[in-house]
Amino acid sequence: MKILIQGFIVGFCGLGLMLMMLIINVVDVQAATMTFYPSVDGLTYRVKSGGEDWASLRSGAGTNVDSSFSNDEIVSETPYGSGPNFYVLKRWHVRFDTSALPDEITITNAYLKVRGSSKYNGGGASTCNYVVTKSTITANSLSSTDYQSKEDTKLSNVLTYANYSTSGYNTWTLNSDGKSSISKTGYSAFTLRLSTYDVDGTTPDIGTADTSCRIDAYNSEYTGTSYDPYLEVEYSTAVCGNSILESGEACNDGNTNNHDGCSSSCTIEYGVCGNGIEESFGTSTEECDDGNLINTDSCSNDCKDVRSYFVNVAGVMGGIDTGIKTISSNMFDGIWQNLLMWFSLVVFAIIMFTIFKILAKEKNRKVQRSLERNVLRHDVETWYKRHQKAKRKALKNIQIKPELD
Repeated sequence: MKILIQGFIVGFCGLGLMLMMLIINVVDVQAATMTFYPSVDGLTYRVKSGGEDWASLRSGAGTNVDSSFSNDEIVSETPYGSGPNFYVLKRWHVRFDTSALPDEITITNAYLKVRGSSKYNGGGASTCNYVVTKSTITANSLSSTDYQSKEDTKLSNVLTYANYSTSGYNTWTLNSDGKSSISKTGYSAFTLRLSTYDVDGTTPDIGTADTSCRIDAYNSEYTGTSYDPYLEVEYSTAVCGNSILESGEACNDGNTNNHDGCSSSCTIEYGVCGNGIEESFGTSTEECDDGNLINTDSCSNDCKDVRSYFVNVAGVMGGIDTGIKTISSNMFDGIWQNLLMWFSLVVFAIIMFTIFKILAKEKNRKVQRSLERNVLRHDVETWYKRHQKAKRKALKNIQIKPELD
């Protein structure tokens, strides 16, 4: 019993040490923010003096570029006369050198901030809103050909015309795709565009009212940096993708893939299988969601509970089908899996310690018994030798004793 108690004491000391190591690892996770100012920013646009249809204006080649202004319109569309054609579409590009970001960090949040100066909406364009997409410009200068240097994946929230500030900074919060587009080794470039009309391709309303709309902002050419556009990046030293939920992470599924429930920056992606939250979207309802897209565990990669089964019980009245469905449990996901692993190691250590103590004690007992036998044998031999010596002496005395007359 004493050995068993000693084993548990050693085991729990080991568990305490392991928990301290886990706490230290969490404390070591640091959060920081870095701000980047443009290497280049400016407009690219397409102008058709006689007007053209909206699809052609979006997909055609750029005709003009302007990267030297300090305060002017940055995103706009203008119809040609009363329609149905359009005169101009403008897109704003910005490129940042983000190579100063440490390679091992996880980007938790990122914001593109632009200080507004004015705006205009003629009243006919009902859906003037603005979004960030990726720019594919490859140099710190712009040309008219960069009008088409863009991708159509939306990388941020959509900011409405009504919410666009003309007296302060406007913020576009980058989503998981946006954060993934930030380079830690080079440049990160973005394009600010009309969301519904340009990115989605919806033709602006043409009616009796003026359908043009635009937003104006300060460019980096404005004196100083207090009004400059900038990219703000928040990050932590937690390692996204290591299957360990660390400070600053909302999830960690063991990879850095987007659209699997846990983004490349370890934030939860809602409305998808694999985010650890049982949801309903459309006509589909998840039976389970274990926070990953592994297809060989209890929850499949389409969030079906593969442990569901049916047991047929034959009865005297025919057959009774009894459906028994197991309940999916995620209690051992994430940090619980790690704690369970450490607990198992501690239990194993306790068992091994106890076994070694028992074996050691048994070996000591055998050695003690052997020593006792040797001592007993020595005592018997000593007694026997003394007895024999006394016997011989007694016989000798009898033999040499003289006879009496």
